[in-house]
Amino acid sequence: MNGAIEPMTSVDVCIITQLHPSLNPRMVKDADALTRAGYSVSVIAPDFSEWGREADKEFAARPWKIVERPTFGPLAPRGARIAELARRAFAGIAVRKCGLEHPALVRAACHPVAPKLLAAARRQSASVYLAHLVAALPAAAFAAPLAEMLEVLPGGRFLARGVLLPLARA
Repeated sequence: MNGAIEPMTSVDVCIITQLHPSLNPRMVKDADALTRAGYSVSVIAPDFSEWGREADKEFAARPWKIVERPTFGPLAPRGARIAELARRAFAGIAVRKCGLEHPALVRAACHPVAPKLLAAARRQSASVYLAHLVAALPAAAFAAPLAEMLEVLPGGRFLARGVLLPLARA
């Protein structure tokens, strides 16, 4: 073997991030490296700023594709934005003040885009879900196939239940 990484047969990778790709260079490097290694890569990345949307056009010619762009924050329609802020405020009070720990409440309290990332990830079919940043973790975990697997990978990451996560640092 010459040290080259050989992709597993028909592995589709779905990368989920809470940022525009233009704000997440590590995600872009991962997507580029995985496609060079022969994997099929799709990306779920939200749309929350005009300048980010413009900067993301740089990635249009890449072999990986952004398949979903959940809108949140200032770019969301007014009604959706009000619902988003109310949901996050209610969830934050329920989790922090009342001690409720239902997964849906925790996701909503975590980040305003977390519930939308989860919905988008569930619509994607992939063998591996790679989570970038905290708000993407629940989406990857719930969308991943139920596999009894834990594998330590190079670069301080581990693969568990089909989800690629950063390894905790001491």
